[in-house]
Formats: sequence, structure tokens, C-alpha cells
Amino acid sequence: MLTHWSLQIRMPMHWSLRTQMLKHLNLQTLMLKHLSLRIQMLRHLNLLILMLKHLSLRIQMLKHLSLRIQMLKHLNLLIRKLRRLSLQMLILKHLSLRILKLKHCCLRTQMLIR
Repeated sequence: MLTHWSLQIRMPMHWSLRTQMLKHLNLQTLMLKHLSLRIQMLRHLNLLILMLKHLSLRIQMLKHLSLRIQMLKHLNLLIRKLRRLSLQMLILKHLSLRILKLKHCCLRTQMLIR
């Protein structure tokens, strides 16, 4: 029975140590949860960074496409001008042929008059 009483006397000390240890363990688990949340946040941030890089690449592609579209518009304008010029050239050829025919007719009439 003596041992039992001695245990009872020491019990409060043991319980206080035990509660301190439990508090300590509770703090450690809270810290682990906090670290786990921080790791999740870092992963999330990493995904966001990857998404931003992807968006940046897409923006660069869009700029490139915009430049290509501008170039195509410019080329389209040049093609229109060339078509207009070629049409004008055809008209000039036609007129020069008519002039030649008129000259030829004039020469024939002069020959006939003489």
C-alpha cells in the first residue's frame, strides 16, 4: 500500500508533465498543419507561375500573329496596286496598238492619195 500512496503523491507531477507533453505535441501538430498549408500554397503559387508563363507565351504568339496579319494586309494592298498597274498597262498596250493601227491607216491613205 505504501507504493500505492507514493504513486498517488507523484501522480499530479506525472499528470502535469503529461499535459505539458500533450500541449507540446498539440503545438507540433499545429506547426505541421501550418507547414502543410504553406507547402500547398507554394504548389498553388508554382501552378500560378506556370500559368503566367503560358499566358506570356500566348501573348507573344498573339503579337507575332498580329504582326503577320499587318504584313498580310500590306501585301494585299500591294497586290491591289499591282493589279491596278497591270490593268493600266493593258490599257496602254491597247491604246498603243490602236495608235499603230491609225498610223498605218494614215500611211496607207497617204500612199493612196499620191
